[in-house]
Amino acid sequence: MEDLLAPYASLPFDDAAARHYAAVRHDLESRSCVIGPNDLKIAAICLANGVTL
Repeated sequence: MEDLLAPYASLPFDDAAARHYAAVRHDLESRSCVIGPNDLKIAAICLANGVTL
């Protein structure tokens, strides 16, 4: 399993990601557009790290 995952980076849900999570969740809820919390966490981590999913 380690060999399979070796080429991939593991990005944390840190303070920056938490700020993005809150901002995106607020924006989506204000427009009555809600996504699941796991998808939102993944999106927030990507935004915090400037990567495309």
